[in-house]
Amino acid sequence: MKGFKADTIEVGGVRLGVLRRVSEEWREASLKGVRSPLDALINYASRISKEKKLRDADYVEVTVEAPGLVVTHGGNPGYEWGEALCFKPSRLLRVGIVEAGDEAAGKYELKEDNINWYNVKDEDVYVFEGFCESEKNPLLVILECEDERRILTQCKPGS
Repeated sequence: MKGFKADTIEVGGVRLGVLRRVSEEWREASLKGVRSPLDALINYASRISKEKKLRDADYVEVTVEAPGLVVTHGGNPGYEWGEALCFKPSRLLRVGIVEAGDEAAGKYELKEDNINWYNVKDEDVYVFEGFCESEKNPLLVILECEDERRILTQCKPGS
């Protein structure tokens, strides 16, 4: 199980709403009952996500595994940014910024040379629901995560 707190970071002139991992715990459990294995995993994950020690977290993710089955249960009782930046909490490795330039007629060929990369040094920064703001109004913001690469085509003006 992982507990996260909502936070913001600034990378390359872009301000991002992120999650910061504040706790992580692994444990073994034996589940017995008359339910199907899938129901047992779902109920266990739901029960764990409501434990007292996780109540202060802004977002909780519980993954329960059994032979041939994996169930992930997430909940966000503590924050609501609402804009999905990634499909699930993913550790942010680096941020790429593509500055606006000579995009003719809405066409643009993305080349690695056009991306200014900024490493994220903190290993506990995750991207999920959040926001993207910048005063520079970049053409693209690329989130290079552990699990996926997301390309954001819009950044709100910075505040």
